[in-house]
Amino acid sequence: MDRKQLLRKLGRPALAPLWMLLLAVAVIVPLLSGPGLWEPQEMKVADDALDRAGVDETPAGTGAAEAKARERRERQAQGGCPKEATTDDGPRTLTPRLAAWGAGTIGTSEGDMRLPVALLGVLCVLAVFGIAARLAGPRAGALAGVILLSMPLLMLQARQLTSEIGVATGAALIVYGLIAAARPARWPWALPDLLLSALAAVGGAVIAYDAGGALLGLVPPLAAVALAGGLGLAALVAAGRLLAQAPWHVLGGRHAIGRRRPWRAAAGIHGDQAALAAVSLLAFAAAAVALGVLFHQVYDLREPTPNTRELFGKSVVVRDCWSEALGGLWRFDDDVKSNYHSMFEHAAFGMFPWGVLAPVALVGLCLGVAGDDPRRRLAGRITLAWAAIAWLAATVFERKVGAATFAGFPACAVAIGVWLDGVIAQRRALDDDPTARRGDAAREQRARYLLVGLWALLGMLAVAKDLQAFPEKLLSLLVGGEAIKYPKDVTLLGVPLKAWLLVLGVGTGLALALWLWLWRSRHEVPPARPNVTGPGAWKHVGAWYAHRYLGRPSLAAAIVLAVLTALFWAHGWQRVLSKSLSSKHVFSVYRDLAASGDTLGIMGDMGNAPRYYAGGAFEKVAGREQLIDFLGRDGRVFAMAPANELCAIHRAFAGRPYYVLDDSNARFLLLSNQVDGAVDHNPLSKAILRTKPEGIKTEFSATYDDRIELIGYTVPRAVAGRSKFQMTLYFKVLKAVPGSWKIFVHFDGRGMRFQGDHAPIRERCATSYWQEGDYIVDTFEVEAGDITFEPGNYQIRVGFFTGTNPNWKNMKVTKAPPGAKDDADRVLLGTIQVD
Repeated sequence: MDRKQLLRKLGRPALAPLWMLLLAVAVIVPLLSGPGLWEPQEMKVADDALDRAGVDETPAGTGAAEAKARERRERQAQGGCPKEATTDDGPRTLTPRLAAWGAGTIGTSEGDMRLPVALLGVLCVLAVFGIAARLAGPRAGALAGVILLSMPLLMLQARQLTSEIGVATGAALIVYGLIAAARPARWPWALPDLLLSALAAVGGAVIAYDAGGALLGLVPPLAAVALAGGLGLAALVAAGRLLAQAPWHVLGGRHAIGRRRPWRAAAGIHGDQAALAAVSLLAFAAAAVALGVLFHQVYDLREPTPNTRELFGKSVVVRDCWSEALGGLWRFDDDVKSNYHSMFEHAAFGMFPWGVLAPVALVGLCLGVAGDDPRRRLAGRITLAWAAIAWLAATVFERKVGAATFAGFPACAVAIGVWLDGVIAQRRALDDDPTARRGDAAREQRARYLLVGLWALLGMLAVAKDLQAFPEKLLSLLVGGEAIKYPKDVTLLGVPLKAWLLVLGVGTGLALALWLWLWRSRHEVPPARPNVTGPGAWKHVGAWYAHRYLGRPSLAAAIVLAVLTALFWAHGWQRVLSKSLSSKHVFSVYRDLAASGDTLGIMGDMGNAPRYYAGGAFEKVAGREQLIDFLGRDGRVFAMAPANELCAIHRAFAGRPYYVLDDSNARFLLLSNQVDGAVDHNPLSKAILRTKPEGIKTEFSATYDDRIELIGYTVPRAVAGRSKFQMTLYFKVLKAVPGSWKIFVHFDGRGMRFQGDHAPIRERCATSYWQEGDYIVDTFEVEAGDITFEPGNYQIRVGFFTGTNPNWKNMKVTKAPPGAKDDADRVLLGTIQVD
């Protein structure tokens, strides 16, 4: 068997599900134990899981779960209106239950608890593949599955315990089961196929309900299938016709031609329409039941009262009791922090970068832009309804109950995959159409997709730039809001971590744009390089090269980038950020450095992290004085201390030696009284001095409030536009400074301004800790504007400020060189050339 025959056999459509399974497992499952538990959110879920598993010898074996369950049973026995869940296995508890199963069955490491959740992610990919393959073929399924893998909402939920992946997986299984039931395989595989579809639908309903409750888990997929099939009205009409004509058939009535009328003809519905209508009617009934149960548990119908909504002459009043079907407590008032467009932002960030194509694909399939195939139109109706209802349900839940995650991203992945497959099918049809020799149809198609390519490129660039400015939103995708602060100075392969988002986003957008713009049909571009001469020859040759080397392979490049993006989320983003957001790395540094007999002390509250990662006994250190005594012991000792306490600790040591051996964690530092075998990472050792620092490039003198003197600065004379450069300010503290002030650095020129505002000394030591006689060396980074800034000279003005917008307050300038002070208490240092 030669290479081509082997590839042909491996590429058979029947093997496509196997390759998708292997790809999903290879991307999602490996190295689950590598990244530590993000603190405190993910660690709380792990603690709960270990308590549920009853593994008392494990770090979180505190018996808290049993105590909570006992309290719930006691409240339930007392009756009344419960304000919280009465059981531990109700809706919205699937993730901790799966983690508990992993801890009790496999082991207590992070990977053991994450594995069941990761398998749910793999199942979600397979369900999405199945939906797209049923509606448009295996190629569409493969495209949808790869695109789903590239979405952070899938990858991060599949690899972390702060996850609602069960909602998306359950919904995808429900949709797959109902579609498979509406379009079963041919005999003899019809019966096994129907059994599999029923198992998928029922299993998906159980998973979706346990993960998200009725509103988030069941209503969106069921309502989507119901709406796509016209709410089953065709099935009701057909049933009515059959009932009306049943006596005629029973009594043996015949038509004029002497034959009985077929049952399907009598019903007025044929083939796939009948199955789709029946499935749609079933989905509509199930969705109506789910909504009815929710209404019954959330609202009461009471006697009419003023200022309330009325239904059937009764006032509709919120019960203010825990709803088991909802998995939460429905509030009287809306959460004003959540608005109806915030979920759009959540979805855009959570589906980056391919989510930019979702509106095009959802609407395009419904309108038949990517081909007038009825199956693709059905895919458009299902996915559009699914995504829209999932968005609406999550928004309502967030406003009335609590934090929610957008679970409609599998619908968007299906729509994009089916839409891309439709474009490919259109192009192949043009290649095979002998009437398209002039290429008019191909040019018409390229014109149609010109704006789509531009939308993809600019949209992915815009979302990538937003993520550069607001990485906390992506970092907090699974916990809501901006609960997790993005750590500074995190890099991957020497490049800032969030810069990779720009690379992946722009690369994917550019590849898609080139594929949409530069493709040519075979009637326009010959297989071989055209051998033409004359004034217009360069056009033909250029089109041939553009098609062959840019247009034709660009979709494959975009798919490769999708796989790389999936690997980035799993083994780049999560792993790198875990060094800062989990205590696992800092404890591993301690274990590598510690010798037998070395003691570890812990100052502050680290939760259960020491028990997970310390690997042995430790001492609690009550405060700074006790920390000084602890690090003053004769032998080598180590201590974990809060990072925001570093300046106070530095002051408390008053010149006595101590060392920061690891500062990678955002919340805690590893300290020691000896630096043997390590490097001192203490930023204050070079930033707060008692003698005048050396290396001041430009001497200067300006005083703020007679308390802080600016004695000099170091700044480049010229920088490239949009580049990053370092600047250093040198201060002498004349008196103690009350309050915490930040430093503003304004670069003004040509009617524009870019800034270098920052908290001094990398936020490690506020001005309130500065003492008389200190010399402060403050080094920071500035970005020299953006693409809108013109080259030229920009004035540098510096000062101190406090407060928030619009109530800024600048520290008063009490002394400055002539002409350097302005009315806003800013001091002019000089100029910088931006090229």
